[in-house]
Amino acid sequence: DVLNTEGTSLSGAVVSEASVPDGLSLDKGSFKITELSMGSDGKGHPKKDTEKGLDSSKLGNIENGFAILLDEMKPYSGYRIEYTTQITDFSKDTFTNTAILKKGEGDPLTATGTVGNITRSSPLEKTGIAVNNGNEINWSVNVNKGGISINEPVIKDILPPGLSIKE
Repeated sequence: DVLNTEGTSLSGAVVSEASVPDGLSLDKGSFKITELSMGSDGKGHPKKDTEKGLDSSKLGNIENGFAILLDEMKPYSGYRIEYTTQITDFSKDTFTNTAILKKGEGDPLTATGTVGNITRSSPLEKTGIAVNNGNEINWSVNVNKGGISINEPVIKDILPPGLSIKE
């Protein structure tokens, strides 16, 4: 959230992220901006029906990041900016990025966020349910529910003695 906590309007503010962390890819079509009003609790609260996609003319072109020129922020109002990144390096389970707010000639403000301890599903899962009064088993094999890149996968399923495939 970007809030103008001052009693005067703020114009020309830019929110940016110089570089999306390694292992992530920015989905530039995913940006959503919601107008906020500042409540008595000092927090931004979404204004009704103000969520919109980002006007591409306001999105600066940074190779692996973004810069957004914000519309004028009236006193005690602001914006919530949301976007999506895709994980490209599945060996990592923690990602940290920093947003930068540049307003006027002063020093920029920064905010850092971390998403960590990401738990992914196993690339191979198998379950079985007894059916037909326990005389048969329906097996289910799920492959790659996490959507990771797998080159030329081969699934081998060896049934133990006493089981056979019903055709």
